[in-house]
Amino acid sequence: MTAQELADRLGVSRGTVQRLEAGDPKVELGIAFEAFALLGLPLFEEGLPALTARLDEAGKRLVLMPKYARAKSSVIDDDF
Repeated sequence: MTAQELADRLGVSRGTVQRLEAGDPKVELGIAFEAFALLGLPLFEEGLPALTARLDEAGKRLVLMPKYARAKSSVIDDDF
């Protein structure tokens, strides 16, 4: 699907699709959700197995990066 076809199906201009592609936060959230649905891209993953698989995959990629680019600790403190 071309960008123009996506814009036509969303009912927006080609410029709006370009802003969406660039990650412009001013694009309406509903348009972004609809674009993801039309393209068949998942927005949210359900379940621990899928998230664990993604984390394992990311860990395999991080091993390939130089040490200075990796986090010092593998423990994430997200306690607010």
